[in-house]
Order: sequence, then C-alpha cells, then structure tokens
Amino acid sequence: MLRWITLFYFALLVGIIIMADVGARIFSVIHQVPMGDKIGHFFLIGFAAFLLNLWLKCRIFTVGRSRWLWGSAVLSVVVSLEEFLQVYLPHRNSSIWDLAADILGIIVFGQLARWVHSRADRRRYAGEGKMGLPGN
Repeated sequence: MLRWITLFYFALLVGIIIMADVGARIFSVIHQVPMGDKIGHFFLIGFAAFLLNLWLKCRIFTVGRSRWLWGSAVLSVVVSLEEFLQVYLPHRNSSIWDLAADILGIIVFGQLARWVHSRADRRRYAGEGKMGLPGN
C-alpha cells in the first residue's frame, strides 16, 4: 500500500512541477502568502522524502563516518537538478532559497521517517516476543 501512496504522491508532485513550468496561474495565490513558496517547497519535498524513505525501509549508506538515507540522497540530487534546470524555463526562477527549503524538508522529514520506521520495527519485534515465537 505504501508503494502506491508514494507513487501517487510523486505523480502528483510531477504534475505540480509541470504546471509551474508552463506558468499556471494557480500558483499566484501561494506567492501572496509571506514565505508561501518556501513553505510549500519544505512540505511538498519533505513529505516526498518521508514517503520515499519509508518505502525504502530507511536504507542507509555510509560515506566516511556519515550515514545517509538512500531516499533522501536520491531525492536531493533530483531536486537539485530540477531547481538548476529552472534557469532555462521562461516561467520559472531558479532560487537557492527554494533549494534550501527543499533540502531542509528532506532532512527534517527524512529523520521523521527514520523515527517512524524505528518505532514500527520495535513494535514488530515486541509483538513477536509476546506471541511466543521460537527464539524468544
């Protein structure tokens, strides 16, 4: 089920990006709210990181002493490329602040996904112990 929710959300996100790329007027409302664009970036991309990391079961990789979530790393690259490509689109403005809001959302919601995943693992493990499964 999580896979379908994640895929639906990413399809919705792609639709929003396409609408913004062609200059849809619907986004003029967002710009009327102070910091509305940045808040939108934070939550839209952050929730994408949350879903993607949960779908990938919060798999990590290590670089030196740092541990990174695969979903967050991949999404960071994709979002960075998309933001830099906006330079070539007439209806878009590439902004380092939009990218900063995206990355902050990815970090915050990635950690939230890690927390949710670890709690679910603990509950699953505790539930197995109560059922008297072998090895307990």
